[in-house]
This record gives sequence, C-alpha cells and structure tokens, in this order.
Amino acid sequence: MRDERMSEENTSTALMEERLIRALEAKPSAPIPADFATRIASQLPAKRPASLTPTHYGRNAMLISMVVRCIAQIALRSG
Repeated sequence: MRDERMSEENTSTALMEERLIRALEAKPSAPIPADFATRIASQLPAKRPASLTPTHYGRNAMLISMVVRCIAQIALRSG
C-alpha cells in the first residue's frame, strides 16, 4: 500500500512537470497591428531644426588655453 501511494505521487508529479515544461516551451503569440509603427511615429515629438550657426566653443577654448600656456611659460622662464 505504501509503494502504491508513492507511485501515484510520482506519476502525478511527473505529469505536472510535463505539463509545466510544455507550457514554458510554448511560444506566446503576440499579435502586432499593421499600423503599429505609424501610430508610434505619430506620437513622437517633431524634430527641432538643426542649428545653422556654428558656435566654435572648442576652437575658442583651444585658442584661449594656448595663450594662457604661452604666458605661463614666459612667466616661468623669466622668473
């Protein structure tokens, strides 16, 4: 009697595991509407126009730092 109960539990456990594995291995269906990309694109904000006037921040910083470096070298040599 004890062995019969164990085999029933093993069978039910094996069946449950098999059902669980089949459920996990099944690919979910995700229907995507045909106009999905169009609707998402219409919700995006409009693009800002590109800046037409260059700012030259990098070039200006480079020139200023070169002048400061030259002044520092001259001050250190003469001092």
